[in-house]
Amino acid sequence: MDPLLIFQNPEDHIEYLTSENSEGQYFDRKEVRNHKTKDLDDAREKAYKTISAFTNARGGVLVLGIDDKGQIIGLNHLHEDEIKSIPKIINDKLVNHYARSREWVYEDKRLLLIYAPEGSSGICETTESPPKAWKRESANSLPLTSSDRERLVLERNKKFEQLTICEFDSSYINQSVLKVFKSLYLENTSANFDYEDETFLQYIGACKKENNVWMFTNAGYLFFTNNPRNYIPSAYVRFLKYESELKDFANPGTAIFDRDFDGCLPEMLRKIRSFLNESAFFKRYTYRKPDSSGIIEEFEYPLNAIEEAIVNAIIHRDYHNNQPIFCYNYRDAFVVKSPGSLKQDSYIPINFNLDEVRLFPYRRNITLVEWARIMKDERGQKYVKSLAEGTRTMLESMLAAQLPPPHYNTNGYTTVTFRNNFKEREARYYALSKQLGVEDILTIMQSGQGISSWPSL
Repeated sequence: MDPLLIFQNPEDHIEYLTSENSEGQYFDRKEVRNHKTKDLDDAREKAYKTISAFTNARGGVLVLGIDDKGQIIGLNHLHEDEIKSIPKIINDKLVNHYARSREWVYEDKRLLLIYAPEGSSGICETTESPPKAWKRESANSLPLTSSDRERLVLERNKKFEQLTICEFDSSYINQSVLKVFKSLYLENTSANFDYEDETFLQYIGACKKENNVWMFTNAGYLFFTNNPRNYIPSAYVRFLKYESELKDFANPGTAIFDRDFDGCLPEMLRKIRSFLNESAFFKRYTYRKPDSSGIIEEFEYPLNAIEEAIVNAIIHRDYHNNQPIFCYNYRDAFVVKSPGSLKQDSYIPINFNLDEVRLFPYRRNITLVEWARIMKDERGQKYVKSLAEGTRTMLESMLAAQLPPPHYNTNGYTTVTFRNNFKEREARYYALSKQLGVEDILTIMQSGQGISSWPSL
């Protein structure tokens, strides 16, 4: 539910406001008692903490006068000055916010709505020394840690890619990747002359001088060096496979497959693509046509949809987060979990299916996106074809395979879930086998599916 729409037209969303389980990433509410002075102080404190958390996340709306169960209590028992003191303390207590408030009367009960959009610069924090700030995680407003602060500043100032990470050393560079990229870059820019490798890396911003010392930038280190994990420990993708189902994700049992993929980003993408094509990580269904005129092959998932999710995770993830990208393979689902919430210019729900929400390009790592659009693999195919096509390809590929649309969760991480409907599919195959009286109509193999190139973002 879009918090701004709630703020502007609360009468249209009364069912949501009073639902017992509606509090979450973008919405909070509180009953304000007046049994004693402390009750009003508690309400004021909750208000400024929640507004700080909303501002430091993706925004949200706080409604005062509704209890935790959704019962409308109202604020009629408060004096006018007491009601006005709540927005006032937010303005007095916090900096770097754009919160605004309004009163609303529902069935003769006064309510106070406070809307806070996402902050565009700085951290929304208290004016005291040292300042305090909060972040929003689901229905909770939690204190901002020092790591949270650093990441938020970098993200808002969009400086992460051009920050330096370590002293430049040409021995760190993956020469084959650099050779291909340099040739393509110069070709795309119609350059009339060549550059020495180090000069070229300086020119594109992969390294820069700091205190008279040449240093790798974060973007250059991730894209061109052999082992980014030396200085960015989370720069890898971990694949895990379980015999359990997604519903058992909290206790899935022992993984039957566990492997990390790392290296500079183009090399990591190449290795993952080869793995998905050539390994037995996913199932392949091979069965006879009903008229016995030939063989049909169906794959557990359309691999171009899976690869779209993985390439988006690698290019767009929050590299300041100390967690890697996780790819979980359950019996009934494949999950790609990437650090960093999905960013969009407009509101999106925490949970949604891809056929319900249209996503637009939002480039957290602008430099990495542009470099990935230039780079080609060993077959001469671009790793990234063009912007804004990736999620559309994911959706269309899943629907064409008669599988559910990908499901997104954007609560702190960007998690994309693909369902394979294996029970229904295999039951259908076995029913066909019985109908035709053919015992071996279905063969389930562990194999990969060939693809010609990496997908687009």
